[in-house]
Amino acid sequence: IREMMEYASEHGQERFPDDIATRGSVQAALGASWLSLGDRARSEQHLRAAAVDYAHAFGQDDEITLGVRYGLVNTLASAQKYDEAGRLLDDTDAMAGPRLDEDTQLAFTAARTRAVLKVQQQDIGPAEEALRRYEQLQERLYPDDAMQAASIRINRSDVLLRQGKAQDAVEYLRATLAEPKFAADNVGETHVAALQ
Repeated sequence: IREMMEYASEHGQERFPDDIATRGSVQAALGASWLSLGDRARSEQHLRAAAVDYAHAFGQDDEITLGVRYGLVNTLASAQKYDEAGRLLDDTDAMAGPRLDEDTQLAFTAARTRAVLKVQQQDIGPAEEALRRYEQLQERLYPDDAMQAASIRINRSDVLLRQGKAQDAVEYLRATLAEPKFAADNVGETHVAALQ
């Protein structure tokens, strides 16, 4: 797999010199793939290129461009480049504007990206707010995704505990465990143990 990725990284864009939308799509896919393989530097390189290509093809504030920018935020955060990730996230949110108040995939991606960054930074107050919005959108858009819902609730309860809100965390976790979708058959023993 790595050999194929190496080849695609070195030669993929050469196949689409005049088709910037397709080139951006190839760069975005390579960026996501390199991140999944743990190569943050290569992921960053390809996602930056994808953001430039998409901006030229579709516009700076198009949802496709914004999506790859949020992906770049995740890569930067994964590489612990928190300051740059935060600035890029704020800039990208500003470009998205009032669309982030809607119940859409774009708003969900933005909320998830902010929540993940704030949790990684241990920026606890903003992390709680971001996780709350992430949870709201997850429930509205992807109500059947119990695994993702469980992960959000595990992180939210941890953030509550870190703020000294132990009683709030206990009540929140009790309510979570009372929901059938958080049974071990749906989310696995590991998630249930973390919620307990």
